[in-house]
Amino acid sequence: EICQADGIQSDEEALWLVARQGDGSMRDSQSLLDQVITFSDGQVTRDKTIEVLGLTDRTLLLETVQALVDRNTGSVVDIIERVFTAGYDPKIFVQDLLEELRHLLLVKITNGQVGSIVDLPDSEVAHLHKLSETLSEEDIHMLFDMALKGGNDLLRAQDTRVVLEMILLRMSSAPRVAQLLNLNLGQATAATPIRPAPVSRPTPTRERAEAPSDTRSAEPPAAQEPAGAAPIQGPTGTSNDRWIDLIKKIKRVNPMVSAKLEHSCLLGIEGKVIRLAVPDKMKFLSGQIEDKEFQKKLLNYVGTFWGPGYQVEVGSGGQETEKKTPKAIEKQRQEDQVRSTREEVEKHPFVQSAQKVFKSQIKAIKETT
Repeated sequence: EICQADGIQSDEEALWLVARQGDGSMRDSQSLLDQVITFSDGQVTRDKTIEVLGLTDRTLLLETVQALVDRNTGSVVDIIERVFTAGYDPKIFVQDLLEELRHLLLVKITNGQVGSIVDLPDSEVAHLHKLSETLSEEDIHMLFDMALKGGNDLLRAQDTRVVLEMILLRMSSAPRVAQLLNLNLGQATAATPIRPAPVSRPTPTRERAEAPSDTRSAEPPAAQEPAGAAPIQGPTGTSNDRWIDLIKKIKRVNPMVSAKLEHSCLLGIEGKVIRLAVPDKMKFLSGQIEDKEFQKKLLNYVGTFWGPGYQVEVGSGGQETEKKTPKAIEKQRQEDQVRSTREEVEKHPFVQSAQKVFKSQIKAIKETT
């Protein structure tokens, strides 16, 4: 209406650009429109609006998205030249590209029925909808992530042209997600899974021989046996395993006691005597573990889980005992598990193919549920 009142011809796309830059403010939009009119010589066009307001050419932006979708590196090289010839700021250009990829994803998700979700003219929505038909949502997500990382790199770049070139060329040469999934499919199918199921081991002969006894024990108890009178099962397995298992059980009922035991080293279990050593680094715990009240609690737990009659002897140990405490053993076990998982991931054909295609390396491995 302002243009008509002033007798000025205007393009719909030019007015849309002005309104978009006004960001919902009528006053700002009118100020920008006046600015464009001043330099437009009686006709407000899209090109003149872009020039006056210093905006990224929407046509160039759409051509960039088209080239990335088509994986056309030749077009990308031409676009880069046009970006710098026109004097666009690479950082602003990448931000505009991120926004356009966001629009592309929303158009894809809504099947073109974006409504008021995106502020775009109908012609551009239709164009993006046509582009999105050749892509999966994952493909668009990947392009967005690559552009986002590139935008962060631009903030630290001394030569923004070189970085922008690498960003767009990397995006235009990236494989589709479907191609990645099918890459070396034969190898991936035959390869060992990243997290293989544990291999079942044959039951020892002695245990098989005792099976009938277990079967009989499953029968209802005789009437003269009171309920809950089952004998306490003594510890089984290696001494260290038995001790660590005991500490875990104690931790469920008394974390303070278990915390002190986790930093002690088991020297051995001889009959009913449990021999412990406290590393020099933790020697302050010796007095606490030898304390009568602590011993009373500890022997009570030992009697509950292992049976009565045990004694505990506490001595001092050298530096070598630090590596044998339950805490150190658990830490080493976790480190070994992480290292083993990383080796399995790195050797997986799919991961190796992705690294080769993207020329990347593994920074971290996180378990997801």
